[in-house]
Formats: sequence, C-alpha cells, structure tokens
Amino acid sequence: MISALFKASQINPKYAIIAQNTLEQLIAQLYLNGTLFHQVLPNRTPKVEAELEDYIFVVEALLDGYHYNLDENYLIVAKELQERAKGLFFKDGVWIDDEKFFSTPVSIEDGAYRSTLAVLIQNYLRLAILYESREYFNEAKREIYKFSGNIREFPAGYSTAVRAILAYKYGYFLLKAEFDQLEILQERVEDTIIYPFIEYKASKDKEAGIQACKIDKCLIFERNIDDFLQKLERKLYYKK
Repeated sequence: MISALFKASQINPKYAIIAQNTLEQLIAQLYLNGTLFHQVLPNRTPKVEAELEDYIFVVEALLDGYHYNLDENYLIVAKELQERAKGLFFKDGVWIDDEKFFSTPVSIEDGAYRSTLAVLIQNYLRLAILYESREYFNEAKREIYKFSGNIREFPAGYSTAVRAILAYKYGYFLLKAEFDQLEILQERVEDTIIYPFIEYKASKDKEAGIQACKIDKCLIFERNIDDFLQKLERKLYYKK
C-alpha cells in the first residue's frame, strides 16, 4: 500500500504525505533493535517477528520513499533490512518464507499478490545501482537465471518477475548531481523522459557535475541540465 501511495503521488502529492507518515510510523513501531516485527497491537509490544515478505515489501516501500524524497536514511534502512533478510531467509541457496516454523521455498510466480521473490530481485537491482554494487547485482542475476525457463514458458503468470527481467536486461540508470541540482534534475527527467528504470543519488563531489551511470560505468558527464537531458534521451531512445 505504501509503495502504491508513493506512485499515486505523481497524480496528487497528498498521497506522498500519507505514504511518508505511514512508513515512518511503521519503522518506528515495528523495526526495533535491528529486528523487524510482523505487526503490533494497540498499547502492546510487538512479539511476532517478520517473515520474508514483510522484509521485502518494507524494503520496496523504503526505496520508493527514497525515490520520492531523496532522504538517504530511507536508503540506509532499506539496505539493512535487505541484508538482514538474506541472513534469516536464504538457506542452502534457496529463499524460504519463514525461518522458525514450517518453511517452504518462496515462488517467483505471482498469486493473489505480487511474488515476494520477484520483488526481492527488483530490490537487489535498485540497491545495486544506488550503491553501485556488483554484489547486489549478482544476487539479482542468480535468481533471474534460476527461474528464467519458467518465466519464458509462461510470462503471464510471472508479471512481476518479467518487470525484473526487463530491468536486468535494459539496466537501471543512476543520475547523480549535487543535492540542490538533483531535485531540479529529477523533476525535469520525470516530466520529459519515459524510461522506468531510473534512480537518483546526491553526489558529494562538487566537480563531478551531472552524471548518468549504469552498474558498470558512467556514460554521461555534463554541467548543464539541458545538455545532459539531450544526451540522456539519445542514450535511452536511440541505438547506435
């Protein structure tokens, strides 16, 4: 729901306020001393620890929140939770849904709602570009290759995973600039460029200008936003 509210804020900004408030309350009440909990009852201390899907959908919400407000605290917590999820729920090369009780491997097929594993892959791809981490990228790659045959045979049943594969194939772009310039850049990009796999991060190097990078290299360096956008459009829309 929180991720949906952040996306709906593109139509009406009021939804972002609801999303941020909800997400911050969730973290304050359910992420305690390094442990995420499944739920909390009024005037009670949470006791039931989170399952894999809780971790993964909270990470997604934090990444969507970061995309909206560029608050790096969201990004830091997202990374913490994704890494903790791996420590708890990745056993013998397989992701399981619960570490304590009767556990089963999670499916990449969508059901009544989106596949936890497919969202997990997307989280890894987003964290990979935001932290410029080949390790995270390879985590996503491993799961994609493991299930690629199933997805190719019946893509309609794996729509969330198909999006993850498209993100892997075409690649995320990380746009970097000084923070004051980054907010302007993000607004301009989202008004003019149609490409679903773009993330943003503030650069601490004042001399770096505006950059567009993929996981393995940076492709565009510019000082002027208009010049940068022209080059970015050419890079995204036209093949040499």
